[in-house]
Amino acid sequence: MTDFSIDPHVVGDRIVCKRCHDLLNPQCPYCTVNLLRKKVPTRRSSFKCKACGEQIIVEPNNWLYDSIYLDEHQAGYVGYVEQLDHWVFTEGSRKAYEQMREKLRKKFGGEPRIGDVIWGLMNQSVIAVNQHYDKQQEELRRTFDGRVPRELKLTAADKVELRDLRDLMKDFQAFERAMKAEAKSRKKRGKKSKAAR
Repeated sequence: MTDFSIDPHVVGDRIVCKRCHDLLNPQCPYCTVNLLRKKVPTRRSSFKCKACGEQIIVEPNNWLYDSIYLDEHQAGYVGYVEQLDHWVFTEGSRKAYEQMREKLRKKFGGEPRIGDVIWGLMNQSVIAVNQHYDKQQEELRRTFDGRVPRELKLTAADKVELRDLRDLMKDFQAFERAMKAEAKSRKKRGKKSKAAR
């Protein structure tokens, strides 16, 4: 929930949260121009802003951001959290996210970046998956008196979840590097255009 004392939004004569503001008076996440929407989106979609031409992604069920209108980077973060939530032993729920965020807030002494929280969830998920497999193997060793039959040992299929999680982590690293590089180039372009004036 948004704390109105920190982040108030006004629609007409009412103070509302960001999500309600977006539903009643939607704005482009890039240029903040009011979007002329006839109805509230109920499913995932995307469209271009008529003012700036940037692609806006609509994520009505996202809980990571207050707004349902996201830029490409925000939608990327939402996608990674959703992917984490699909596996059985991974940590991608809102509760796990808030717990990791609080843990990092205490560790860093300030508000952590969303990427740091997601990275923490991914590392926590790798640990949880490994602990599950270790526990499963220990139970098999106890059951078969230390000699686990070959057909009951972890197969390649059993390790797919861990491999997929590690692949997701590599993709996330590449995503964050690309975002940082894009932000850096945008900053340079901004300095050049100011210098040209």
